[in-house]
Amino acid sequence: ESDKYKFINNEGVRFLIDGNVQVDGDRIKLMVRLTDNLDGEQIWAEHFTRDLSIESLFEIQKDIVTEICSLIGSEYGIIMEKIASELKVSKPHKMETFIAFSKYYYFEANQTPDAATDAFIALQQAIANDPGSGMAHAMLASLYGNRYMLDVEDAEGAYHKMIELADEATSLDLHNLTVRIVYVWKLFICNEFERFYKEAEKCLSREPLPSLRLGSLGFYLSLAGDWDRGIAILDKVMLRNISFPLYYFGATALNFYGNKKYTEAYKEALQYDIPALFWGPMLRIAVTGQLGSVSEASKDIAHLYQLKPDFDSKARYLISRFVKEDTLVEHVLEGLVKAGMEVK
Repeated sequence: ESDKYKFINNEGVRFLIDGNVQVDGDRIKLMVRLTDNLDGEQIWAEHFTRDLSIESLFEIQKDIVTEICSLIGSEYGIIMEKIASELKVSKPHKMETFIAFSKYYYFEANQTPDAATDAFIALQQAIANDPGSGMAHAMLASLYGNRYMLDVEDAEGAYHKMIELADEATSLDLHNLTVRIVYVWKLFICNEFERFYKEAEKCLSREPLPSLRLGSLGFYLSLAGDWDRGIAILDKVMLRNISFPLYYFGATALNFYGNKKYTEAYKEALQYDIPALFWGPMLRIAVTGQLGSVSEASKDIAHLYQLKPDFDSKARYLISRFVKEDTLVEHVLEGLVKAGMEVK
């Protein structure tokens, strides 16, 4: 391996977490920091303050440990972000599969075309080198599913490839959480809702469940129509994590929109800031149409047509791939028409 990946301390530890605790009356204060052993750089620090009592001590410990683990150790956490940034310029030998996983996580967090292409190529190579990797098959299935849902080139071919890879992943590594959640995603895409809910429940019963995998399930459940449960999950994940996929705001915006809380929906849609995806501008257009702010929609309409020139003729088809309630699909189309679009 590259010397860069031979860690500097004798135990081979790359990242160190330490801190200190102070008690001030009935308050406990905890300072935590994360250090990269390769160069001694402090890459993260945070303060936590809680009300203190004997009865709450163990609950405080559990709450803070859970929050720290989500912030630094999850797929979108500080450590993975640090490693992913290095992989852009450094490619150590014998780490192809790990690199592919890292590129997939980077794509999930950033949702850019370049990140998608990098992850796609890396995962194809990972499967060629390691055909027994269920996670590699599942991640590539997820990327094919995205291509189908967003109606990119050869979307129908991507649909069938997604099914093939997701099924192969479960046959290779049935109990892997990432594999199981991608399988839930496949069932959502295929509108197999009886199995979708059963598989989602199996994943939700797993302990511990990483916050951002929990968020994926909340996103799917919301769009499938179980809004109360799905949004409750998303609110929990978004509150506890500094970084999470911005497409979560698609579900929270649609929840407000479906309840005709258009001002709140617009605030959520503004945070769906993924320039390469048409869903952000589309949601903002629908909301501004319902608010009667047609002039404000013009910039988003131009952006939407730039991303998806044939959107008008495919609007119902594209929206219904994600939104599984016909009444909500019609509601979104109504907002687009009010904003001046000629959707079908």
